[in-house]
Amino acid sequence: MGRCWVRIGRCSIMAYCADDDDSMKENMTKKLSDLLTEMSYSRDDFKFKIGSHLAGAYGEFWKYKIAQFNGCSTDKKNGHLVDHWNREWTHLVEYVFYNNVQHQIDFKNRAKAVAETINKISGDDHYRKASLAHVKKSFPNMTISDVGLPKADAEEMFWDKVQSIYGKAMLRRADDKLKKVIKS
Repeated sequence: MGRCWVRIGRCSIMAYCADDDDSMKENMTKKLSDLLTEMSYSRDDFKFKIGSHLAGAYGEFWKYKIAQFNGCSTDKKNGHLVDHWNREWTHLVEYVFYNNVQHQIDFKNRAKAVAETINKISGDDHYRKASLAHVKKSFPNMTISDVGLPKADAEEMFWDKVQSIYGKAMLRRADDKLKKVIKS
């Protein structure tokens, strides 16, 4: 009795089976493949998942940029919020978006779904306005304004970061597929 490992993508399972029991391996591979298919995101689920995290990151990014522009980090009571907002938007893009965009999907065009989600979020000025209101509430003793804030440069910075992380995620997926082909 020996151990046999079956690996599909990043998931693997181990079971004890006879050393010459190839049918057990084949059966386990089929079951794992079915399980991964059941866990995969539909197009709507995928867009919702990445959209909710990108929207949250976009809001946190605007809070950070507005607070930074107004010098809020010098505030003794709430100055720590500026660093918090910076860490939060960075975490949401670099970790959460990166991982969610690589998730197994049950539709063909991942790039098109990501582009549609980005276009929907980037065209909405609500995130900046809501962030401005939040920063004003967080720093009531300061005069907070986004007049003079280079909005186009800030937006470009955010979306360039998102595109960069998306590119890294797709390179990772391609690398995983190549490793899988090399092993077989």
